[in-house]
Amino acid sequence: MSEKKLRELQNLVLRLHEQMTQEFENRGPTLGLALFLGRHYAESRTLLCGINPGYSYDDRSVAVQLGPDNVPFEIQLPCDHAYWRNCSKFFSDHAELREWFIKGVTSTFLVPWRTRDSRELWTLNERTSGKVFDYSKLILRQMIADHEANRLIVAGVEGLRLLNRILGCGWTDSDIRNADRDARRGTYQWRTMTFQMEQPSSSTGDRVPASIQVIQVPHFSRASSRDLMKPCAQWLMRELGIGSTSDVP
Repeated sequence: MSEKKLRELQNLVLRLHEQMTQEFENRGPTLGLALFLGRHYAESRTLLCGINPGYSYDDRSVAVQLGPDNVPFEIQLPCDHAYWRNCSKFFSDHAELREWFIKGVTSTFLVPWRTRDSRELWTLNERTSGKVFDYSKLILRQMIADHEANRLIVAGVEGLRLLNRILGCGWTDSDIRNADRDARRGTYQWRTMTFQMEQPSSSTGDRVPASIQVIQVPHFSRASSRDLMKPCAQWLMRELGIGSTSDVP
């Protein structure tokens, strides 16, 4: 892990948070933020991106540090919340996937600022004249550059929609909702998409177009069926190359 890259990212997030809270005060993010879920940064080319951190009554901290564990893969999560309960079931049923993610995948968010739900997130963006998503774009682009990322994993249709809004991937709503006649849609939609984004060349430093794969998995707050998630797990292992010679995050 590059301590320098991590420190620069943390300083960027703290600076943007301070700017927004000073400009918007009570109309801005008042519930704090969490930058990471896991303990890895820039150790792989894969980013696992939740939508944004949820609200906790006893925690309004501004947390930019890495955690002690690579949540949600290395520890038993509290099962009183549907997301963690379903997530724990999924990875306990599919140990090969859990082991792959533990290897070094960065576990983070598309937006680091806390809200009670996704509706409140979009409202917060409106109250800040778009700054929440604009600043999240700066943060996410920096993380992609630090990882030389070629793969993002996002949760649910809402994750695709938010990523499209933040980075301008160029997808239509029909693209996002997988409108193909035979496609799996709704809660149990999973699919692979791509978009182009300029990244610094590792050899010359010049910015060059790069193709980034986006893997969308069902959102664990709603995807509770083990039977329906089993084919998703099999598909995901194929997409990630688990068991092949390219089995690296």
